[in-house]
Order: sequence, then C-alpha cells, then structure tokens
Amino acid sequence: MLKAPTMMNPSFKTQAGQSAFTTVYDRALERWPIPVERLFVPTRFGRTHVLVSGPREAPPFFLLHGMTGSSTMWAPNIAALARTHRVYMPELPGDFGWSEVGQPMKSRDDCAAWLGEVMDGLKVESSVVGGQSLGGWLSLNFALKVPARVKALVMIAPAGSFAEVGLQFILHAVPCMIFPYRFVFEWSERWMCAPGNIAPRESSELFAAGMRHFRSQVRVRPGPFPEGELRGLLVPTLLLVGDKEVITNGPALVERARQLIPHVQAELVPHAGHLLSGEKPEHVNARVVRFLEDLARPSQAA
Repeated sequence: MLKAPTMMNPSFKTQAGQSAFTTVYDRALERWPIPVERLFVPTRFGRTHVLVSGPREAPPFFLLHGMTGSSTMWAPNIAALARTHRVYMPELPGDFGWSEVGQPMKSRDDCAAWLGEVMDGLKVESSVVGGQSLGGWLSLNFALKVPARVKALVMIAPAGSFAEVGLQFILHAVPCMIFPYRFVFEWSERWMCAPGNIAPRESSELFAAGMRHFRSQVRVRPGPFPEGELRGLLVPTLLLVGDKEVITNGPALVERARQLIPHVQAELVPHAGHLLSGEKPEHVNARVVRFLEDLARPSQAA
C-alpha cells in the first residue's frame, strides 16, 4: 500500500502537524476492514489522493466524503459497498486528507471538471457517483453538469442541495476552528448526530487532527440547485436523509426532492442525524446495496 507523502504539504500548518495527521490517518487505514490501495491522480486543480477498494473487474462507484471528513470516513461502509463494485474515494483538494491544491476550485464548473479529470486519470468513462454532505452536493452537481458520465446517483445527507444550510451549522462549525480542543469537537459532533448516536472513531480522530493541523482551502460552498436543473435529472437516484437531520429540515428535504427529481427514491432513516453513514451504517449499507442490485437487474438496465 502506498504510504502518505513525506514532503511537506502546504495545506498543513507545520511539519509536526503533518506528522501528527499522518499518524492518525495511517492508523485509520490499518483498521480498514478490507484491502485498500492509495493512488494519486494529477488534475489541473491539484494532485488528487484516492483510496480504492473492491474487485478490479467490478463496475466503478465513485464515493465522495463530507467536508472535513477525508475518505477514511467510509470505513463503516466500505466492506458492504465493495463486494460488488470497485469503489474509488477521492479526497477533495484543499480539504482534510492527502490531496494537494493546485488551482483552487471556485465554481460548480470547476467541481465538475475536477471529478471528471479524476475519472479520466483512472480510465473510468462513467460510473455510479455518490457522497455524503458536501460529497452529496458534489455528486449531484456532477450528475447535473455531466449526466452522460453518471450511471446512477447516491446522496447521503447532502448539504445545501435543496435548501440553504442552516445558521446552526455555522454556529457549531466555527468554534471548532477557533478553539481546537477535544471537548469543542465532541460538542459539535454530538449536535450533528441524533440523540444517543456517536460518530465513528475514525471520523472523530481525523476531524480533531485536521482541525488542529490542517489549513482548509475549500473555496466552494454548497447551495441549492435551480429547480429547472433538478427536474431534468434523469439518472436513477437514491437519497437518504436522517429523520433528525440538523443542518436543514430532513422531512422537508425529502419531500422537496420527491417533487423535483423524476427518478428519485428518497427516504428518511429513523433515529439518525447528519453523520448518517456512520451513525446508522447497517441501514445505509443495506439500502445502498439494494439500490445497486436493482440497477444491475436487466429490467433496470433497459
């Protein structure tokens, strides 16, 4: 398995901070439940780090992490999703992880071009595309901008796609940047989860290390897409939202998606908040696997 780079990545505040982040990241991959590869793909927006799991001959599935998550956030889900797919998990340049920023992404067109260049570098023409939170927004944006390259779409608690992100999210995110202490991180994560749920260990540790040592260079902020574009989305789509979603109104989000997207399966996941894939991995895994299995049936492919 390719090791993390030893040269200084400018996204880190200090060399010592990069070393500390490396330790936490490598420990997360040591706990990865199945074999994983680490690749770097050149793009005009920076060299993109990609985790890859699943059979080489299996159909591709591009899976995008949430903001400040890194691709290690998929540890609770990867074993189930990689049984039938080759899962590519690129890390957004400028966000926590090992991608390097070249030309910062500043627009929807930039975001779509970046993911397209990653797919080109991996020699993938079209794929199932999905993600959580910001990753869900990026996936939907790509499906709207380059529909010919998207076979199906999976959105898990997408941020900002159908409604503005609420002020409460800002109020719980900013203190983590100003006061990088564990009790502040835990306070923010508890708010994002449904009562009684906790974030996965990998997510919590990487979030804390990133907040302390990483200099975020993400310039794009997720916002609602035009209704006309959403009505023209024709690819099969799965949307999962926690019934205790906090960055927006979960039931309203699901209802709006049902009204706007022609081929959407939009569902509320019981007793789950914004960190849905980690709070309820068994539910999410089973539902996504069923969606993928349905796509593979001849009646769905016709």
